[in-house]
Amino acid sequence: MSDTTYPTSRTLGRVQGNKLGTRKQAKRTTPSGTVITVKVDSKGRLLIPKSIREKLKMTTGDVCFLTLDQALGILSVAKAENPFDGLARHAIREYRAGQTKSLRQYVKERGVEINKDE
Repeated sequence: MSDTTYPTSRTLGRVQGNKLGTRKQAKRTTPSGTVITVKVDSKGRLLIPKSIREKLKMTTGDVCFLTLDQALGILSVAKAENPFDGLARHAIREYRAGQTKSLRQYVKERGVEINKDE
């Protein structure tokens, strides 16, 4: 058995028991989350484990942002979201809570007349 030390070992500690490259993943839970060991393939790809993809609701074709903290040697992955999806969810919540108005109500409150002939 070998120990794998991460560049951020002062905060994450050490993962005991699994060598990098074995099928079984080294996993450790820390105060900041779960650390899982993955291997880079010959094309430079990382496989995000199914359990993580499910938690983030990631599906094929999703876009992610990668952030590199070179000083600490940390690569962060964040699932990107279409901003219109967020706006749509917000609008639906407002509608269901009765916080929306029809265009006719909005215009009437502001004293604007609509020409029905045009």
